[in-house]
Amino acid sequence: MATCGDKQPSFALGSNLVYRLEVGLAVFGFVYTLSLALWLAWNGTGFLKLGAGPITAEAPAAEPVEGAASDMADIGGEFERFKGETEAALLTLDDRIEALEADDKRKEES
Repeated sequence: MATCGDKQPSFALGSNLVYRLEVGLAVFGFVYTLSLALWLAWNGTGFLKLGAGPITAEAPAAEPVEGAASDMADIGGEFERFKGETEAALLTLDDRIEALEADDKRKEES
């Protein structure tokens, strides 16, 4: 376990009690911020704006759910088209292979 030590600091109003309170508040703030970030991550969200003073970081604006749903519908339509084209190409290849095998059998028989 970490302790502050018994040596009286030269700051914190020259008081060991004030120094310990400052360290305790700093540790509490860190643990609170970390636990808040983990809780938000667990629930699928996060900090929208994070910063101190002039330095800030902001999350990009989220896309509306309806927009994402229409994008998924478009992707589904494209996949169905691709699937149909692929199945048609495979059927054509199967027909060609059967025709070649039939030609080979006729050549062998004659």
